[in-house]
Amino acid sequence: MKKDLHQLALIIAFIIGGIFNLSAQIPDSTSPDALKLPNAYIVNPGSDISIPVVKAYAIWTQIESLVNTNPDLSGGITAELLWQDNQSLISSVSLQGNGKTANIKITTNNNKGNAVIGVKIGGIIRYSWHIWVTDYDPESQNIKYIADGEELFFMSMNLGATTGSYETADSFGLLYQFGRKDPFPGAGSILENNYNDIGRTIYDIDNNVLSQGIKYENVVETNNLANAILNPLNYYSGNDMNGKDWYSSNPLHNDTLWCGTAGEKGIFDPSPEGWRIPPAHKMYPNLLNEAEQNMSGYPKSGSRDFSNGLFFMTGDYGMYWSSTANSSLAYYMFLSDLLVQTKSSHYRSNGYSVRCIKDLNYGTGIGNEELSKHRINVFSDKNTIMANAIDESCYGCLASVYNTQGNLVAKTKIIGSHTILASNLTTGLYIVEIAGSNKCTTKLLVK
Repeated sequence: MKKDLHQLALIIAFIIGGIFNLSAQIPDSTSPDALKLPNAYIVNPGSDISIPVVKAYAIWTQIESLVNTNPDLSGGITAELLWQDNQSLISSVSLQGNGKTANIKITTNNNKGNAVIGVKIGGIIRYSWHIWVTDYDPESQNIKYIADGEELFFMSMNLGATTGSYETADSFGLLYQFGRKDPFPGAGSILENNYNDIGRTIYDIDNNVLSQGIKYENVVETNNLANAILNPLNYYSGNDMNGKDWYSSNPLHNDTLWCGTAGEKGIFDPSPEGWRIPPAHKMYPNLLNEAEQNMSGYPKSGSRDFSNGLFFMTGDYGMYWSSTANSSLAYYMFLSDLLVQTKSSHYRSNGYSVRCIKDLNYGTGIGNEELSKHRINVFSDKNTIMANAIDESCYGCLASVYNTQGNLVAKTKIIGSHTILASNLTTGLYIVEIAGSNKCTTKLLVK
């Protein structure tokens, strides 16, 4: 009897300790760790999950551009389904607890698909999360590539896909504007014609078609990040002044939304916990070897156009974001039946697919101190790009010049204090990649 009571006491202590440990894992809204909580969750069909709402408070009190909007976070809190792309996907959404320590409980039916859940504070949407309802387990079903002796693990499906069969639109998954956490429905059919509105139908919690659906708007605010969070169903089109970026009506960009300054996973990365959008220098290394190109694993899911959000070349082209900015543009992978480009760049307000990589800090691709811009300067003079090596340790480094389409324009070694890297160039933007013997690289944008 005493033994039974002792075992019971241990079980109770374990349960209580587990509860306290779980609570301790949820950071306070003033902690930077609250900003690191994921923006997407994988949930099995016919199950449920609880999501802490603390990030909804943390971003408005820790991110300076959002703090400057003077948000009122004193009101009551509610949670609701904003949309689902399959009827009867979400069974219920309920709030457990109050205020910053509350959780959203989401129960799913036995269907697959995607949903976005929003939390309102004082009747205003303050944050939202993507719920990926699937029986896909990326931890056990992933693809391993080895690049330069490093093991890289990628999901074997697009973020939001409901099947691995690449002959159907269900493999397309969701589409994202560069830097935004909230997804937009992918194409509901394979249609190669340009500029069609063939997005998957989205529904409310009662399975009614959302007649409003996606709303297309031009960027008119200097700080459009706040608007993008408050309006997760708004697809923002950029303009010529801001370089076709949704982030601001002015030529103001934020390069750290998906990838932090030290190369860490960004606050607004849309990947589930343990995964992230790959930085450009770690993007799809299996495709870099032309002899081993195999595009069967990457559906040609098309894109949403930067100017109007309509679908472009679905079933013909595939565009996959990296997490790396390139001046006012951003790097992505382009693929078709005839061509693969892993270092393409385009407007950030495009809606492209995402294929997640295992969440490690891969760095930024920017070189370390040995090859920093303080030791080697790259500059342009008319139609020529030159390098000025301040330190002799940079002699012998290999310099590669790429255009914004990712094509190699020139390659040469740094042979002295002044080296011509490329000449007779047309006007435009170029990327100079300089690699030393320690495989560190630095990338500089040159006009």
